[in-house]
Amino acid sequence: MKSLYKNRAITFPMLVFILAAGCFMTSVPFSCFADDSPAAIREIRRPPGFNSGEINFEDLERRTFYARGTLDAVNDKAICVGDKQIDLAPNAKVNCKVGMYVGIKINDEGKAVSCEPLARSRR
Repeated sequence: MKSLYKNRAITFPMLVFILAAGCFMTSVPFSCFADDSPAAIREIRRPPGFNSGEINFEDLERRTFYARGTLDAVNDKAICVGDKQIDLAPNAKVNCKVGMYVGIKINDEGKAVSCEPLARSRR
């Protein structure tokens, strides 16, 4: 008690400050979370239902790859799949061995950019 009396010049302003800070801290959450405030927490909406019928899985390999078949030959400039010879693009990735069943992806210039192993169709 003696310390409050000794520092009475700052006691009253400090009590006013604490009271104002308390009022501010209790009123801020109510104003921030009001519905008309842009910072309000909104209800979480569920995403629209996914319809798997929107994706056509039929002939997906045929639409993905330019050519499919047995890899017959590979050299630095071209690869041969079945009866098609396809030039390689400068950054082409060929990670398949001769005799594997593969799919070839090409770029806009008609050059092979990748050669990927595929599972043979069971039809």
